[in-house]
Amino acid sequence: AGTRCGRTVRTGPRVIVDDVEQCEFMVGTEDLAVFRQTGIRSCQTTPLLSRSGTLVGMISRHWRVPHRASERDLSLLDILARQTADFIERQQAEDSLRKSEERLRLLAETSEVLLRSESPQTVVYALCRRVMAFLDCDAFFNYLIHPSAGRLRLNACAGIPEEEVRRIEWLNLVEDLSGCAALEGNRIVVEH
Repeated sequence: AGTRCGRTVRTGPRVIVDDVEQCEFMVGTEDLAVFRQTGIRSCQTTPLLSRSGTLVGMISRHWRVPHRASERDLSLLDILARQTADFIERQQAEDSLRKSEERLRLLAETSEVLLRSESPQTVVYALCRRVMAFLDCDAFFNYLIHPSAGRLRLNACAGIPEEEVRRIEWLNLVEDLSGCAALEGNRIVVEH
C-alpha cells in the first residue's frame, strides 16, 4: 500500500515522480529506501487498463537522475500500455477458456469411465487423483451416505496419512462439515 505501484492501483491514473527525494507520498516508504539503495532518482508508473476497463497490471520505468517524461513519451507509453493490457486480458480469457475445456473434457471422460466400469470403486481412486491434479489440491475425501447407520462412510481418499484415514472412516451427519453438506445438499466453502 505504501508503494507507488500500490498508489497507482488505488488511484488509477499514472503516477509520475520527477525526483524521489522531493516526493511527499514516498517519505518513509520501502520504495524510497530501495530507490536510494539502488540509485533511482525518478520513476513513473502507468496502469495497464484493458479496453474493458480492467486493471491487469502496470508498467513502471525508473531513472538514475531526476527526470520528467515528455507528453510525446507519455502518449507512446499509453499506446504500449493499452496494447499490453489488451494482450494480457486476451491471454487470460484464452487461459480461462482452455481451463474450462479441460474441465469439461475431464468430466466427460470421468463419466464415461464410470459408466463403462463394472466395478466403479476400482476407478474412483484414479479418477479422483486426476481431479486432484486438475484442481491443484492436496487431498480429497469421497464419502457415501450409509443409510442404516445414519452416517457417512469414507469411500475413497488421497493425500492424508493412513492413521488419519482410519480416524475419519465414519462421520456423523450433523456433527461434521461433510455431513452437514450432505444433509443440506449444499456446498460448504471454508477458506481459512
